[in-house]
Amino acid sequence: MNRRTIVGTICTGLLFLTLLTPTWPLDQTKQAQELEKRLQSATGKEKVDLLNEWGELSLTTDLQRAQTCATTASSLAEQLNYQKGKGYSTLLLAQVFQEQQKTMLAIDYAQRAYFCFNQAEDSVGKFLARYHLGRSYLKNNDYDKTLTCLLDVIQQERHFPRYPEQYILSFIKLAITHRRLGNPQKAMDFIKQGLLWAEKAKDPVNIARLYNQAGIIAKEKKDFTTALDLYQKALQFYSQAHYNLGVATEDLNIGNILAELHQYAPAVQHLTQALAAFQSLHDQINSINTLICLGKIYTEKKQLETANSYYQQALVMSNEIGEYDRQNVYWSYAHFSYQSGHYREAYDALQTFLELQNKLFSREKDKQINNLQEYYDSKRREQRIELLERDRRIAKISRNSLLFLLASVLLVLGLVIKRYFYLFTFWKKQKYIGQYRIQELIGQGGMGIVYKGHPLKDKNTTVAIKVLRDELSQMQQHIQRFKREGMIIDRLNHPHILKIHERGEQANRLYIIMEYLQGKTLDQMLSDSPSPAIATCSIIMIQICDALEQIHDRGIVHCDLKAQNIMVCPTSENPYYIKLLDFGLAKISHHSRLTTIGMIMGTLSHIPPENFQNISASPASDIYSLGIVFYQLLTGCVPYQEDSVSTLVEKILHDTPSQANELRPDIPEALNTLLLKMLAKDPQARPSAADVKSCLLLQTQTNRDQLHSKS
Repeated sequence: MNRRTIVGTICTGLLFLTLLTPTWPLDQTKQAQELEKRLQSATGKEKVDLLNEWGELSLTTDLQRAQTCATTASSLAEQLNYQKGKGYSTLLLAQVFQEQQKTMLAIDYAQRAYFCFNQAEDSVGKFLARYHLGRSYLKNNDYDKTLTCLLDVIQQERHFPRYPEQYILSFIKLAITHRRLGNPQKAMDFIKQGLLWAEKAKDPVNIARLYNQAGIIAKEKKDFTTALDLYQKALQFYSQAHYNLGVATEDLNIGNILAELHQYAPAVQHLTQALAAFQSLHDQINSINTLICLGKIYTEKKQLETANSYYQQALVMSNEIGEYDRQNVYWSYAHFSYQSGHYREAYDALQTFLELQNKLFSREKDKQINNLQEYYDSKRREQRIELLERDRRIAKISRNSLLFLLASVLLVLGLVIKRYFYLFTFWKKQKYIGQYRIQELIGQGGMGIVYKGHPLKDKNTTVAIKVLRDELSQMQQHIQRFKREGMIIDRLNHPHILKIHERGEQANRLYIIMEYLQGKTLDQMLSDSPSPAIATCSIIMIQICDALEQIHDRGIVHCDLKAQNIMVCPTSENPYYIKLLDFGLAKISHHSRLTTIGMIMGTLSHIPPENFQNISASPASDIYSLGIVFYQLLTGCVPYQEDSVSTLVEKILHDTPSQANELRPDIPEALNTLLLKMLAKDPQARPSAADVKSCLLLQTQTNRDQLHSKS
């Protein structure tokens, strides 16, 4: 059956005929029978969930059945507006497309599934969608997106008990990604973390997979002794799990390593065991690879007749496998024939190799074109369905219009009245909120919009009005974070922290009334006047530290310190008067942090190393971010600047920044030392806000004393 023609319009009776083909393993038969019984009487959302469960059960045995279940469930969920069920059926389709090597479609459907889960606020679904997105991006060699998705997955430890396989496999795929990017040390870090979780889950198969990846890294480094030890550990755990394919694979790996070490006798023993196992498993490709390895060993031993017998077996078996693997057989045989002096056979094998390679190149191009065509066809079908649905509605209206002319006139009149009422309400909404009148837009961010305004009873008092964005006002997570910001600032009373006058809600619109500030952000100031005087930098930093000292004393962590969240408001006494803004990401010590599940929040270049290592934010995290701001103040740039997200994270975790006085020689050594302490990788090694302030005050006094002595 053509998989692309399976649609969600199959009636229930035909669906059962398709699904009940008895191809499950015996241990799944009972579960399949139970699902059949329940499906016959199920309706609505229950039927969607059962179809998704049936599709998941079929995924490893019959992709066509899995696709039929997912398509039918998706169609029914769409009719019911059941976002959670739609998400799981779409994710199931993404897995089917991944197994069918249709990577672009797999990515597209995994993204759609994540959107559905986000709408349904289903954290488990989002976890699974991110995992499968990362898996598909890795298959597509899109490594930056792979890292982004899978780093999100491993941040969500709470899902490990229910989904240990996906959680541990994320570490394995992160290790593979970093190995391919040429970061073996980073790959080993993830392997070590993965081993801890796999041991916790008592999962010998994934322990073996992790040791296998470590062995590959050692082999690529030509450290054959270490690779041999790691492959032997993998073999031990595969044997413990009675996983025959894994055992055979490690016998093949060990045989190859022993051959590299010229230990031919044990190499032949392991390869012979691997060959027997692969043949019993009907694994033609690995059987051929093992035969080629044996042929190479006997070639090295100058036993050319024995070597030739292995190559001949490989050539015979290659007629039953795909052209990609056949080309490797002919390349190896050509090399062997040339070494043994059979130049005609070498030439013929090389000719066959080149023919296969040309076919593969053409086929790969066709495959890429077909994948893009399928992706395009999928989008076009969706648009066509939307257009047909729209045409159907228009036709229905046309058929009934003559019969309900009077009702239509009344309806139009009602719509006009409703429209004018809506415009009036919209105008009022744009001009007023609570007891305040909105005058003009000041700025906007990811969560809120800030206006300039004044109280209705006092036009001479200017305030800033922060309103939660309309598109976020129905999302509980953003509502709670917006309320949390106001609550946190309420607890603070400091001259260098933005003051709040009032908080409230009107017509489902949350708002905060704050003091109106005139000035520039520190980021804007640095753009206009880079590298201010050392004394100016100290004045600014002392004020920020003074505010941070109270923030930390109240058990609060700001979590988003950066130049854009610091306001410079000149006064007659202090041209660099500071106000600290934006507590939207702040964390109270006894409350959970309201971030999107699996996401690292904040500005990437300012995030402390521990946040990438799943360590909770602390006052020391703010000190690190403040150190970045101080570095930027003194030198005009941040210490770590990279286009690639993965490279930037790597530098934050492992590199020491350039010393500030190398970029600006007039920086005193005491400030340079303080800056390095603030940017320490270990949170325990960083000073407190009070310590930073004391050091800055002492340096300021020292500078004054030096100036006084010179005068």
